[in-house]
Amino acid sequence: MINANTSSCFIMTAVGSLSDVTLRFAGTPNKNTKSKDEQDGIVRNDIVCGSSISDDDGYDSDASCHNIRHWKDERFEIVSLQGTFSMSSGFHLHMSISNAAGETFGGHVIAGTIFTTMEVVLGTIEGVKFDRAVDDETGYRELVVSKEENEENKEKKTSVAEKNREKIQIIDKLLNET
Repeated sequence: MINANTSSCFIMTAVGSLSDVTLRFAGTPNKNTKSKDEQDGIVRNDIVCGSSISDDDGYDSDASCHNIRHWKDERFEIVSLQGTFSMSSGFHLHMSISNAAGETFGGHVIAGTIFTTMEVVLGTIEGVKFDRAVDDETGYRELVVSKEENEENKEKKTSVAEKNREKIQIIDKLLNET
């Protein structure tokens, strides 16, 4: 992102193969919210993992691991990968993977090891910045898209503004002479 003179980018497409994959499935509560089952007093631990998973985006990775699945020494093809990267707030990625039997799994990317290769095409939008902020209603860190002002853009704007001022002065001078 530094070479592209931007603070944010997004995944346009990706292909590859992985092993030792860890995904967090949908409906996983974070530290600030409770799922409908938890609100009703129902605890589900049908998918469990070790508590060594660390994730700093607000999710609770304590002992129950809340629908986090780790496949050790299994090979997968990436079916889809999408998400955003930001210099200020890290990344948020979701991925679908399929195994040798064609079974497909998807969720929030926690970890993975590239098995043979991984090709990722990244895109940027000039002057656009991605960030994350906690949504008071959901308790999740949600994407915030805003206009980015960097030094090069400011210099370009100043340069264009100066040229426009010069042109206006010339036009004013011509109009006043007639």
